[in-house]
Amino acid sequence: MIRGAGCVLGIDTSNYTTSVALAGTGGQVLADVRRLLAVKAGERGLRQSEAFFQHVECLPSLLGGIMDKHRADICAVAASDRPRSAKGSYMPAFNAGARFAQTLAQALGKPLFLFSHQDGHIRAGMHGSALSGQGGFLAWHLSGGTSELLLIGRHGDGAEGAAGAMAAAGAATGAVADEAGAVAGAEAKARARTGATAGARATVAAEAATGAEGAAGAFYDIRIIGGSLDISFGQLLDRLGVRLGYSFPAGRALDGAALAAEAGGGRSEPCGDAAEAKAGKGRGKALLARIPLKGFYCNLSGIETQSARLAGHCDSAALISEVFSQATAAIGTITEKAAAEHGIGEILFTGGVAASAYLRKNLVLNGAKAVFGDPKLSSDNAVGIALLGADRLSRSGPGPR
Repeated sequence: MIRGAGCVLGIDTSNYTTSVALAGTGGQVLADVRRLLAVKAGERGLRQSEAFFQHVECLPSLLGGIMDKHRADICAVAASDRPRSAKGSYMPAFNAGARFAQTLAQALGKPLFLFSHQDGHIRAGMHGSALSGQGGFLAWHLSGGTSELLLIGRHGDGAEGAAGAMAAAGAATGAVADEAGAVAGAEAKARARTGATAGARATVAAEAATGAEGAAGAFYDIRIIGGSLDISFGQLLDRLGVRLGYSFPAGRALDGAALAAEAGGGRSEPCGDAAEAKAGKGRGKALLARIPLKGFYCNLSGIETQSARLAGHCDSAALISEVFSQATAAIGTITEKAAAEHGIGEILFTGGVAASAYLRKNLVLNGAKAVFGDPKLSSDNAVGIALLGADRLSRSGPGPR
C-alpha cells in the first residue's frame, strides 16, 4: 500500500503486447508489467482477432498482482482505446484493454480516462528524459506499425478536454456525440437502443463524459509532418528478420547483430555474385541503394525489396548492418530538415524502434538535439497511459504550455 498518496492504473493492449502499469499521482512509476503476445514461427504478425483473444487471456493475471497490493490506493483508471488521437482512428485490439479498464473503473467507483496509444508513447518517452518541451517539440514515433514525425504541443491545462467532456455530458441523456468514439460512448448507444432504465442512463452519461475527454480532448496537440509513405521502419526490420530466420518481432535481435557487425568492421563474407549482379552491385560497394527522401517523408518499400532479394545470398550481418545504417541516415536527414524549418531544437524519439542501441549510438544531428528516453519505455507499455491519467487528474502534466 502507498502511504499518503494515490495512484492511477494504466492498461494498454497494442497489437503485440499486453501491458499494465501503475503511476503515482506525483509522477512516479510504481509498477510496469507486460507480456508479449505469441506469434507462430515464420509468421510476421497477428490478426486483430487473435491479438484481442490473447489480451483477454493475459489481462487477468497481469492485473491480479497489482490489484491485490494496490486496490485501495487506485484513484483512477486509464487505458488506450485507439492508435492515434484522430477521428476514425481505430484498432480492435485496444478494445480489450479499454473494456477491462471500464469494468474496473465502474467496480472501483473511480474515474476512467481514455487516451490514444500514441499519446502513451509520447508520455512514456518524456518520462525521465532530458526533454524540456518549452514552446513545443518534434517527436519521432517509430514502432512496428508506425513511422511518423510529429509536431507536438499540449492542450493548456486540459481546458479543451474539459469543455469537450461537459458538452458530451450534456448530450449524453439523448445520444452520445459521434466524436467521442470511445468504448463508453458505444455502451451508451447500445443501452439507449435497448431501453435502459433512468438510473442506467445516468451512469452511461457519466461514462460518456469521461470517454469524450479521452477522445475529443487529447492530452497532446499532434500534427504529422513527416515519416514513411509506405511501410514503417519496424516493418522493414521485422520482415527482414523473419526472412533471415529470426523470431517475430525481430527488431531487438537485428539491433544486436547490427552492432556486432559494426564492431567487427562490416562484412565478414562477400555477397554472392548472382545476388550482387541482380542488385546491380559490385563487390566492395554498398549493398543497398539509399532510401529515397521527399521533403520530410521517405519510402521504405524499395529497400525492403532489395534486402529481401539479397537475404540468403550474402552475409546476413552485413546486410542487417547496412539496413540499419541506411535507416539511421534517412531519419537523421529528415530530422535535421524538419528541425531547421520549424525552428525547433529538440526531437524526442519514442516507439519500439527508438530503443535501438544502434540508432542511439549512430544518430548524429546538426543543429538539433536528439532526446531518447529509457529504452525500456520506448517499446509498447502502459506506463505512459498511467502517467497521462495522473497528469489528467492534476491538469499539470509535462509538455509545452
